Amino acid sequence: AYSATGIPTAPNRVDHIRWAKLQVRKSFFPATAVVLNPEDWAAIELLKDTQGAYLHAAVTTGAEPRLWGLRVVESDAMAVGTFMVGAFALAAKIWDREQANVQISSEDRDNFVKNMLTLRGEERLALTVTRPTAFVGGAFPAAT
Repeated sequence: AYSATGIPTAPNRVDHIRWAKLQVRKSFFPATAVVLNPEDWAAIELLKDTQGAYLHAAVTTGAEPRLWGLRVVESDAMAVGTFMVGAFALAAKIWDREQANVQISSEDRDNFVKNMLTLRGEERLALTVTRPTAFVGGAFPAAT
């Protein structure tokens, strides 16, 4: 769990992410990514200095979003105001029990008569986290 103990005074979202990256590293894992809600990432990108200049201007086309060397992953599954930093490739694994399977059929109910097709796609996956200490998740304080 994320701990802001020891973080410099008046931290913003960027400071909290860097502090979480340090906590992952202190668990002997190199953090590779940060997962943020799109609203939180937008708030970080829109941070300005006292003269109105953007602090984190990533306006180049096609550039992968990064913060403190970490890949930024925007996910609506992450609640607004929360984050997760981790060593994703080292500490979690996706098990692919069955490859993706796509089937198309015209024989569902009256599809043939209506000249329609039914499509079904499925894949069986499982996720295991082998090293939980390689992930640090937390919430931004309300005033950041």
